[in-house]
Amino acid sequence: NPNILLHRRVFEAFQKAVKDFQTDLEQEPHSLSYFEVLFRGAGLDCQPATAAAAGYARKGRRAGEALTVYEEWSACCSGGIAFASKPCVTIFEMMGNALGRGRHGSEASLERDAYYSNMSEMWAFHHFTPSLLSDEVQNRGNKLDMAREFNAQIADLLEATQEPLDGIVWADAVADTGMYRSPKFEAGVFCLTLLLGSLQQHGVSQAIDLFEVGAGYGSLPRMLALAKQDLEKLASPIRIRRYTVLDVRFVIDLQLWYLNRTVGDRVELRDWAASPHVAPFMKEGADWVVAGDLWPELKAEVKTARQLQVDLSSPAFETSLLISTARRTFMRLLPLAAFLLRPHEHSSLSTPGMSCKCRSTYGITTPLWQHLPGAWEWTGSCTSQTITGTPRGGKTYC
Repeated sequence: NPNILLHRRVFEAFQKAVKDFQTDLEQEPHSLSYFEVLFRGAGLDCQPATAAAAGYARKGRRAGEALTVYEEWSACCSGGIAFASKPCVTIFEMMGNALGRGRHGSEASLERDAYYSNMSEMWAFHHFTPSLLSDEVQNRGNKLDMAREFNAQIADLLEATQEPLDGIVWADAVADTGMYRSPKFEAGVFCLTLLLGSLQQHGVSQAIDLFEVGAGYGSLPRMLALAKQDLEKLASPIRIRRYTVLDVRFVIDLQLWYLNRTVGDRVELRDWAASPHVAPFMKEGADWVVAGDLWPELKAEVKTARQLQVDLSSPAFETSLLISTARRTFMRLLPLAAFLLRPHEHSSLSTPGMSCKCRSTYGITTPLWQHLPGAWEWTGSCTSQTITGTPRGGKTYC
């Protein structure tokens, strides 16, 4: 039959066109350049650069040579947006992670020591670590004198913690009698003296929890961990209980190494990404996040201990925990919202113990009202048709 033969040929042609289309579709990702994936994929609407931003060009560059990722980043994230743009910060952090990949990921402490031994001059850390090559060394000012003038007692205790030479290149060659004080250390003494001295002046006597966004290599929590017991012995005691840090992941890795190496048993370190208290709340189907479970010390009164508790958390982890919590909260409230929005009878003035009949097809066997703390004090029972309860304020709702 000519018609059947024609239909068959048309169908076969259609099948071939479909296969060709699918084959071409699978080739689409191959058309992307690394620039399009990294920068436009991150949400940055910039064009491939022809040159790096001033001061960012690779040493020894040859004419016509392709730009490095760092040079592309410098051009795309220039104009003051480098650290005001989330995609720019993310790519910067990715470069920091890539430089450290395979060098500090091992559990072997010797490998980590070798990697961080020159942290002061490493690209990912040099903008916030103590350095003999920094301009701050020549322009250090008189921060220690200012600290002593404000509160000599606290300043002396903090200065007595000294500064370890770990990770500071060439510090051992210039330190007098093994001591070295970087501008970062002196600024830390001044800031903590100003903060703690002000709290002391205002008569703050309860345990103090401190929070720092971007804690560098961990200098301030190190100083407080060593001075903690002496601060508690002052005539007007200063009781530091906890120090919480919010920072990016590759810097938290540095802080963990630095604090473990310099103060050891004087701190209790809790990396939230690896905390046994936090991990259960990140699992699919986990229950509500209850403060007393996420932070066990909140279940009972906590007395300041010998160790300083240091919590380390990254924005990426905080976002994951927030999204996980929000999702569980929404799923928990969804049936309650559906019940409340469904047409029902309402008796606003009644006597305690009154029965209230509701038109409901959900077959409720447990009062949904119990999910609203403080809404009801139940003395009766609940079925799919009748709710009997002792209401507050002389009103019954159903």
